[in-house]
Amino acid sequence: MKNIWMIALVCLNILSTFGQQKIDLLGSFDRTQPIKLSEIAKSVRTIQLETTDDCLLVPENMCVHYGLEYIFVFDGTEPGNFYRFDLNGKFINKIGNAGPGPKEYIEAHKFKVDEIKKEVWLPDWQSNSIKIYTYAGEFIRKIPCEAMIHDRFLIKDNLVFYANSNFYWGSHTNELTCADTQTGKLYSKLKSTIPDDLKIRILLDPQLLYTYKDEVFYKNPLKDVVCSVDASGKNIKLTPKYKLNIGERDHKRRDDYFKPQRNLKYANVTRIYESDTFLLFFSGYKENAYWTICSKKDWKCQSTEFDEGFINDLESGNASLQFRYGASMSQKHLVMVIPDEIGDDNPAITVVELK
Repeated sequence: MKNIWMIALVCLNILSTFGQQKIDLLGSFDRTQPIKLSEIAKSVRTIQLETTDDCLLVPENMCVHYGLEYIFVFDGTEPGNFYRFDLNGKFINKIGNAGPGPKEYIEAHKFKVDEIKKEVWLPDWQSNSIKIYTYAGEFIRKIPCEAMIHDRFLIKDNLVFYANSNFYWGSHTNELTCADTQTGKLYSKLKSTIPDDLKIRILLDPQLLYTYKDEVFYKNPLKDVVCSVDASGKNIKLTPKYKLNIGERDHKRRDDYFKPQRNLKYANVTRIYESDTFLLFFSGYKENAYWTICSKKDWKCQSTEFDEGFINDLESGNASLQFRYGASMSQKHLVMVIPDEIGDDNPAITVVELK
């Protein structure tokens, strides 16, 4: 009887592997071609952001959440400032303050917006906590985190999922955690599977979390699969959905992640968007960066280099738009920040709404 169960388990694992959709990112980098914006987007809009003495912005490092009612912006400085604008770019208020106080954050560089509860979440990575504020900028509460998270978290209903930025330090750490949005109480967790003898000094690739159709997806930067996340039990379960052809790392040297020149044949995936008709990836490969569309109709990939951008055929002129992967904090938009050329320090943002 035991042997029968073992055979059934092996067969189940084989079927699960076959169920993964294969996506050839690496193969598309050698045959890049222009991509029209209309293939991925349904609208484009440019807004100039008002700046005052209380609101100064650094365009090169800005992050933007373009929401249903407001625009939220990280100013690109250290320890970080966060602002709210209306949809026409008029400055409204600052959100929180950096400092050592209980209602302040020590240092934050990213953020998330809960548009249902109208909250702004700032990950204070130095204190392993998330500080939560109202739209008006008033402190509400903080929740503790078991790990350093940076921007590797997302809010879904009454749960927050966050990934441990240092999960590769050993198998004793939690790699992924699901907790209550009000208290930070742990609901479910995924233990790291990294061997204790894997001496990585620093990991340059990010962990990826995103939602699609009310489901959470996760990619471990040391693996080539995108998995759906089931946090209904005490231990998080991952189900492989997409297997990515991104090359292989040189595992012969234990510090190879610290020296990326040893892995020029490996694509570093840093952003994933998913819709009903396509997946959109941002990747770094051989000192270049690429946007890649994978059609769900035939699962073929089409890539364009970051410097080439997307052809803006939604507006007259067919200008090229270059979207920095980290500029948008929304999973529904791409954002391009345009530095002010007049000299009054009022940058503009071009916002694309994805299909």
